[in-house]
Amino acid sequence: MIDLHQHTNCSDGLLSIEETIHRCINNHVKTISITDHDSFQSQNDAILICKKNNIKYIYGVELSAVYENQSVHVLGYFPNYPSSSLERYVANQRIITTVKANRSKSKSVPVGYYPIEEITRLIHASNGYAILAHPVIYSPIINELVSMVDGIECINPSQDLEFTEEMIQLCREFNLLCTFGTDFHGIEHENIHNYNSLCEQYSHVIEPFLSKIHSRTL
Repeated sequence: MIDLHQHTNCSDGLLSIEETIHRCINNHVKTISITDHDSFQSQNDAILICKKNNIKYIYGVELSAVYENQSVHVLGYFPNYPSSSLERYVANQRIITTVKANRSKSKSVPVGYYPIEEITRLIHASNGYAILAHPVIYSPIINELVSMVDGIECINPSQDLEFTEEMIQLCREFNLLCTFGTDFHGIEHENIHNYNSLCEQYSHVIEPFLSKIHSRTL
């Protein structure tokens, strides 16, 4: 099993880093990533806990971006701890977002976010891969977004089988990477069993991503 999209109480998750990883252990997950929102706070502890429990870990983060006034979430995955410049960028982004949100009179337009192209550029500068998170949310503009990322989160509990297969085919068409993730925040998704089944059925489609990210490890 693989789960590359999870949140802890370092961002908006309910569980601690250790509790989140032990959930993975209980669910027989062998490769994971903690992808807290706009934060790398969980990374060092996560890698240490995973090493103790013989679980493969991929450094990750979920970054807030914007495309044509719409909020878009991009998962960044890295073979090593992300660069200090990206860490500073994310810290500054959180501050700017909070300040602008407090001052903004409109809640409909994302504030403090950076264009998706800039987010992808920063991920690449840190030797990482940019993956579009939970693509079903962006289905009306998915064909526009795929040109700005390295891959798509093809399997997610919020998606049905038909949409999952559409995303896998889209990745094949545009030569993009596929990833899997539950977007776990502390409460199990009602479709988690479907997710587990799809992970097994389509395990071959994530292999190119795993191969690429591990080959970059220094």
